[in-house]
Amino acid sequence: MNFQLPSEVILTDAFRLGEGMIFSYDDARKFLLTDNHGKNMVDRLISYLICLKIISPLRPKWSESLLIAVDMYYSSLKYYFKDDYKNALRIVSTKSESIMSVDFPRTLGWFNEMAPTIGAEISKEIDVLEIISRIFAILEREHPELQYTQGFDRYAYSFFAMALSFCQKGSLPIEFGEAITYHLVCNTISLLPMTKLLDDQQKLMEHFDRLDKVLMNYDYQKYKLLTDFNASILFFGVRFEMLLFADEHSFEETLRIWDQIFGRLESYEYMINAFTLAHVHQAKIEDDCPNVLESILHNQKWDVDKLILDANALLHHQKSIKETLCEACCPKLTRFHGYSIASDFVFFE
Repeated sequence: MNFQLPSEVILTDAFRLGEGMIFSYDDARKFLLTDNHGKNMVDRLISYLICLKIISPLRPKWSESLLIAVDMYYSSLKYYFKDDYKNALRIVSTKSESIMSVDFPRTLGWFNEMAPTIGAEISKEIDVLEIISRIFAILEREHPELQYTQGFDRYAYSFFAMALSFCQKGSLPIEFGEAITYHLVCNTISLLPMTKLLDDQQKLMEHFDRLDKVLMNYDYQKYKLLTDFNASILFFGVRFEMLLFADEHSFEETLRIWDQIFGRLESYEYMINAFTLAHVHQAKIEDDCPNVLESILHNQKWDVDKLILDANALLHHQKSIKETLCEACCPKLTRFHGYSIASDFVFFE
């Protein structure tokens, strides 16, 4: 493996592959929240790195801060794998290995079809499966609190496609893209509210009970339809919120939703809640549907433009949904204290 760090000059040149409109956190946030198709993927990657606190928000310090983060990942690889970087899952728990060994190959086909659409070149020399395995192996050893859950590999494959395209266009080593992916995966998973709820059934039930009440005020017909089937948002909301809706959408659509979430990390929990409600509101369910849960999970053609509009309307109180929404997802509450990230590397200015 190539652990030689590129110079700041080379990395700075790679950053110039963007459109040159991002110079600060506010610029990154504006870029993400401006919803449109065909965004510059380098600018999107830069914005994610800034908003997830992996690099400095100040453009002159991007290269320096990213090189520090990448070098930390390289050090972890050397420590845990010594000189043998193959068969990475040998260092994870038996439980994790049993899930990862099934998940990773299954999603690889999706990656191979998706990555070229954003300019990433796939070749036999790039062992993507081993790269994803190393990322989650290091994550488990460095952050045992961030337990792997089925489907988390979708984050790694998505971020690696972005990082791979960036590195190939910027003449950076593939290992550099692997390191970028690791930090994006680590910081994203550490933010997921659902990871903290799964181990506490009471809090999990309370969370979705609140969302059910919001739905009752927001879309009573859909609420009644669910209750008629003895169903709750809980039955599909866990998957929605655990994978940030990635299983429901194409790669491009998923990134558009992630843009809205990562661009509002000061109120990300509420934005996730809003997207959950927007999906349930939009779901088309026939009156004679034999299985409402199956219909919501597998038989939907989502209108992402409307999902984004509805989620924003929910977040900004532009819907007549009474005070119940505030109880479940209002960023104006005094108990809200912003967001924190638990990771190997968080850049602080």
